[in-house]
Amino acid sequence: FEVVITPNGANGGLVAEEIKISWLVNEKTATLDDLWAIIFQKWSFCSDYKQSDLKMVLKNKESRPTAPIPLSSNEDVRRSLRDAIQLKNNKLSIGLEIAPKSFAKWSFKDVCRSFGFSSVDEPGIDVLPPFDDIQQTQLDPYQTEILDDLIKDILMKKEVLELNSANEATKSHMVFSYLAAATYVFKKDLYLASQQHLTGSRGKGSTDFSVISRRDKYLTLGVTEVKKENFNQGYAQNILQLETTMKSRKRRREMDDVDGGEEEPLKTFGIVTDSERWAFLECKLHTSGKMGYRASMLPDKINYDKCNEEDIKSIFRKI
Repeated sequence: FEVVITPNGANGGLVAEEIKISWLVNEKTATLDDLWAIIFQKWSFCSDYKQSDLKMVLKNKESRPTAPIPLSSNEDVRRSLRDAIQLKNNKLSIGLEIAPKSFAKWSFKDVCRSFGFSSVDEPGIDVLPPFDDIQQTQLDPYQTEILDDLIKDILMKKEVLELNSANEATKSHMVFSYLAAATYVFKKDLYLASQQHLTGSRGKGSTDFSVISRRDKYLTLGVTEVKKENFNQGYAQNILQLETTMKSRKRRREMDDVDGGEEEPLKTFGIVTDSERWAFLECKLHTSGKMGYRASMLPDKINYDKCNEEDIKSIFRKI
């Protein structure tokens, strides 16, 4: 059999060239492990992954004119070979995808390789183009009142919370105050949600906070990941969350597009923070259908031992 391996980069998260492998096998005794073994032996790209990280699907349209069928057992493999023989077709078209796993189990290195950002062993946030045009919004009287309430809230919380060695749950109390105040400005159109569950092609998990449209509860405009210290892990989770929400928005746009006209690029925003340092991310869906990412760590760092109103104001205006 000629086995054609196609990495499903668009939906499955793998970016690599298609390859062809010759496989001499008996359809009655073939096993799933045999197929995995020859793929890992012949394709060096797979050395970056464990077998448990990947999912294999049959894409033969000639034998089964349906959606790709998972190959997850010996019987799946043998049935596919029998079908091919019956149709006098010696070619198996196999799609490889990254098996969905928890967002938290992804490392930033794995995300960078999967998305094609970088292949270095220890990537930093600078592998992404800088999100350096974040402006401090000029506040109107209404927004200034909200800021005043936020300042009082933050100054009170810093007196009753131990923040120097705080865990993520404690830091989340501080982060919530900023996000709640910023969302309150747009309370007629948006609401703030905690632990929103997301499931995408690369993984699944819950956001710490999400900003969601009141008009369409399936429309997520921003996601926030609170980390105690490992910011690279936070970047990985946030990028996966942004991709998942953006793909959902893309599907809804396609469903609602009745005239096929040109539309503005979609954007979704992310925040990774420990309540002291703040990184902002942007995911943009271009009209070509490709997604682009930018990210930057804000120069502002809040020291809550010496926190003043200007520190709080600066973060609020940028959010």
